[in-house]
Amino acid sequence: MPKTTEGQIRRRTDERVGDMRPMPLILLALGIGLGSAAAVPLGAFIVETGVAAGLRVEFAGILLAAGSAVGIVVRLALGWLADRRSEGHLRIVAGMLLTGSVGFVLLATGVSWLLALGTVLAFGAGWGWHGLFNFAVVKYNPNTPAAATGITQTGAAAGSAVGPFLFGVILESTSYGTAWLSAGAAALVAVAAILAGRWMLIRHLSTVSKSS
Repeated sequence: MPKTTEGQIRRRTDERVGDMRPMPLILLALGIGLGSAAAVPLGAFIVETGVAAGLRVEFAGILLAAGSAVGIVVRLALGWLADRRSEGHLRIVAGMLLTGSVGFVLLATGVSWLLALGTVLAFGAGWGWHGLFNFAVVKYNPNTPAAATGITQTGAAAGSAVGPFLFGVILESTSYGTAWLSAGAAALVAVAAILAGRWMLIRHLSTVSKSS
């Protein structure tokens, strides 16, 4: 018997699903919050990290600009691809965060060329998933997109506010390496939260589909 896909489940249940259960959305809010907390310090601390690793200020600034450009390209590319893909968006988000966590680890090394690679991975994979995440939440909640994204974006806002502060606290008491490793750890926990939220969404939609 052929396996039922996410898209088929959603199409069958669009008319039956009202407000989604809050728990999956809370897990997704936790995921985007932790992912944001890990990534937002990139803009504030990449240059300082590069200088601490021995780069000249202008080269560290170029590193930040290059990472930002990669992040822009990745977001645009993901938006283009998302319109051509009916399912699996949250899995892509989780995979990107997992890859981004490698970038944070590379930033923690303090080695110049690894910093460059880490910046590309952290900005592109660790921070380029935001738009795709929001798109996925709307796709899973076709009847209540505003309420659903309201919950998840609360997590994003909280993470974006707390992340740089905690990064600074960790940096002040330890080192850049420890601070970036902490960001990588937050990204990994975000992966777990997003996959758990996705599993709960699929399970709920499958249950509604079977009862229709």
